[in-house]
Amino acid sequence: PQDNKENVTIFSPITVQFSRKMTPPEQSGLSIRTTPRVVFIRQWQKDEKTLMLTPESALAENQQYTVVITFGQTTTSVSFTTTSKAGSITNNITQAGLERSDVTRQYPWFNSLPLLSGKYQVNFDLKKKVFVAKLFVYREVEVPVLEQVISDKLKGLGVDLNTYTIVWEVIR
Repeated sequence: PQDNKENVTIFSPITVQFSRKMTPPEQSGLSIRTTPRVVFIRQWQKDEKTLMLTPESALAENQQYTVVITFGQTTTSVSFTTTSKAGSITNNITQAGLERSDVTRQYPWFNSLPLLSGKYQVNFDLKKKVFVAKLFVYREVEVPVLEQVISDKLKGLGVDLNTYTIVWEVIR
């Protein structure tokens, strides 16, 4: 999020963009602290300039966070305030041009989302009518296992996977 941004969804990863490629030793030497404390999964993108910090669980509702990044002698910080889970869900519904009653009727499992773990995050895009599953993996062999776990969890919520598509995003 941008500095001082408000109503940040509690399910959002934090993206840190560097002005140049960071070498593996530089990536390892980066210090990231949050107040209040959040446990993140760090994933460098292929461009080696972008670091995605995905919280292992949803951020607290209506909470101000400060992220402090230190690299060598340089320290940068950004602060933002989260919305509530209800606010995050309402934003998704509003952006799709729907009413909450329509969503509850059409998608009775919607309020059980997102599915979150340290290894994945699953949401339903109301506009596109697809599930978006982000997998945070270190080894390729984890992908089919996580895909099966997520499929089983969605079926357990009553989702008909013959009706809906899951868009898999593998983040290494």
